[in-house]
Amino acid sequence: MLHPEEVIKLDLVSMELDSFPEGIREMKNLKYLLLEDNNITTIPAWINELSALEELGLDGNKLTEIPPFVGNLSNLEYLGLDDNELKYLPDELLNLSSLQELYLNHNQLERLPDSLGKWQELDWLELDGNLLTSLPESIGELKELMVLYLGSNPIAFFPDSMSSLIQLDELHYHSETLNEEQKERLQTLLPDCELTFESW
Repeated sequence: MLHPEEVIKLDLVSMELDSFPEGIREMKNLKYLLLEDNNITTIPAWINELSALEELGLDGNKLTEIPPFVGNLSNLEYLGLDDNELKYLPDELLNLSSLQELYLNHNQLERLPDSLGKWQELDWLELDGNLLTSLPESIGELKELMVLYLGSNPIAFFPDSMSSLIQLDELHYHSETLNEEQKERLQTLLPDCELTFESW
């Protein structure tokens, strides 16, 4: 049997868990923690002790908030939060300086942090199925962003700063959400990006 400190990856997907098992706390060298499709409602404060964590999968749970202390996971590169009940993101989450992939599809987000651009390593961002009506001006500071999913959010206006997304290769949006003027604006802001206007 492995000693807790020897565990690098832990897969507890679809285990009907309603909380983080306490034993995970002893896995000080854990890099990959997969807890998708459970019934977890809160993230424990001791997750900060897992300083080696690079991937945290929490899709398909019942989280209503992300505690500020999650922003202390300085080595985290992948954060999966699809299909939860999140209404906002704490500003402290922007301290995840190594974050490369962030999945927030199908939550209840109404806004994004104003300082979104602090995620300087972020290259993949998915936001489909939320309640966003605008994007922060700082989105243009995401210089490494290559793929952006906006899906069915009722965004009324796209900031000029999006023209600075020089690495952006793909932007996905539901066509029914945009009028022709908005589509043309996106095409003007992102002339070198592949824009995909998907149907429902």
